[in-house]
Amino acid sequence: MRNAIGILVFLLLAVSLWTKMEEETGGNLPPNTPTPNFSWQTFNGADHRFSEFTGRKVVLHFWASWCGPCRGEFPELLKAASRHRDIIFLTVSCDEDVDKAQAFIRQAEEAANTGHLSNVFYAFDASKKITFGTFMTAQLPETILIDSALHMRRKIPSTANWNKDELLNY
Repeated sequence: MRNAIGILVFLLLAVSLWTKMEEETGGNLPPNTPTPNFSWQTFNGADHRFSEFTGRKVVLHFWASWCGPCRGEFPELLKAASRHRDIIFLTVSCDEDVDKAQAFIRQAEEAANTGHLSNVFYAFDASKKITFGTFMTAQLPETILIDSALHMRRKIPSTANWNKDELLNY
């Protein structure tokens, strides 16, 4: 019990500090913060490494099918991806149920009227190793904007306004 309370206090402190940093920096990350070269799997089990995107701008987006704000935001993210084919959109689901996550994707693609886009990748992170381990995502949805040198430039906690092109031009 004592360990659980200690872990809870640590997590609350970490989230508080991260939120304070985001408030002070407007979500901007320190210059030249490298993105970890993590491994990820598609829904059909194909293995990938993040370094495959070297030389490309990347929108790294964390979501889950059970997340209410994600449901409203995801179709708008797909519409932005259809307007910005030069940017990679790597979306990471931390769902435990692959069927629910895939149904979420189908519904979002239908709502966005985009179909499957070649610049959108869907990663499945049922273990939450990437979402909460590597990137310490505190809430969903969350997005990290990454430049072509694979440096993290901006972190957007909660929903983003994907209708603003200046967001993607950041």
